[in-house]
Amino acid sequence: MLNLEQDRIRIGKIIKSHGLKGEFKIYPYTSDISSFNNYKTVYVEDIETPYNLQYIKNMNNLLIGKFKEIDNIDDLPEVLGKSIFIDYSEKRQMQEDEYLISDLIGLEVYERDKLIGVVDDVLQYGANDVFKIKSGSMERFIPNVKKFIKKIDMIEKKITVELIEGM
Repeated sequence: MLNLEQDRIRIGKIIKSHGLKGEFKIYPYTSDISSFNNYKTVYVEDIETPYNLQYIKNMNNLLIGKFKEIDNIDDLPEVLGKSIFIDYSEKRQMQEDEYLISDLIGLEVYERDKLIGVVDDVLQYGANDVFKIKSGSMERFIPNVKKFIKKIDMIEKKITVELIEGM
């Protein structure tokens, strides 16, 4: 199986077809959906050949996309339900204190000097993101707000938190 996650960034998931002409709906994994307009070539999970984006349109919280290589609904089943990726070199310029979710997953999380788990997922909600921290079979959820997240150190690959009772 092809491992797309080594040098590529997961940018969304093709969730279902849209119409009869090969369009599909994408659930984006970014809050900046305008960046999709800059991507020309994407990679689909479990498929070695890249696809060329013909266009992307915004539709509420989803995107409508079309590959140049697919012209009708009958050719879509191969890509439905699959994640889409771009080359890491195509990622947009990040601002200070802005991180890719894929870079945060796997970081160790410490409260003072005590390891409390590893970032397993980042849940995106309207108000703020929430880090899902896993330690063995235990899970905890920590909002990504300054009150709890004290430091994200990408060089040391760790996050320092300050929790309140009950977290």
